[in-house]
Amino acid sequence: MAHDIQEHDIGFCKGKTWHHLPQYAELDRAVTLEEALSCFAYEDSIKKIPNPLHYEGEIIDTKSNVIMRTDKNIVLNGAVGSQYSTINMQNITKLAYGQVVEAFNDAEANRQVEIETVGTLGNGACQFVSISFGKMKVHGDDSYTKNRLMVTNDYRGGPIRTLV
Repeated sequence: MAHDIQEHDIGFCKGKTWHHLPQYAELDRAVTLEEALSCFAYEDSIKKIPNPLHYEGEIIDTKSNVIMRTDKNIVLNGAVGSQYSTINMQNITKLAYGQVVEAFNDAEANRQVEIETVGTLGNGACQFVSISFGKMKVHGDDSYTKNRLMVTNDYRGGPIRTLV
């Protein structure tokens, strides 16, 4: 299993992946918004469910919850507090697409901003979208460095992150 890509994961990548697993489509073009959104189509099945303790015939309120993917009956996080809230990665992807890809993509200025990679890991527990925009030269390095912006959401306990 390549870096936590499991049975119910899905993704799209412009170019080749290092793992070549069938869950991730390798494309010869940028990922479309529709393809990106399809990776998170299960979003409505993510539920925060009370996590009681059954002990010596009693049910004890632990004041914790389970984050569960109910469409596949998979626990994504075994215990979160009552203040934990979920987000909708489809909405985050739409926002990133509108605020970054559409806003800064400019053929006349030779600015190519696109979704490069999108997908899930851990049967949907970790979600990510990666946008590439331009490249630069690092002094002393003959190769180009590609600029990327990535947003991740990790139901396993990690926060929402934006990485550049």
